Amino acid sequence: MRNLQEAKRQSSCLSLNLLKSKEILRIKFELRYVKIHIF
Repeated sequence: MRNLQEAKRQSSCLSLNLLKSKEILRIKFELRYVKIHIF
């Protein structure tokens, strides 16, 4: 039972990290896009 809880926690952590990295990529992309348009 404890293993199941641990697995759930790890998978939610993983998905959170995925979301974060996607967000970071998106922000980097937008910054690059904005820079191109400003300069």
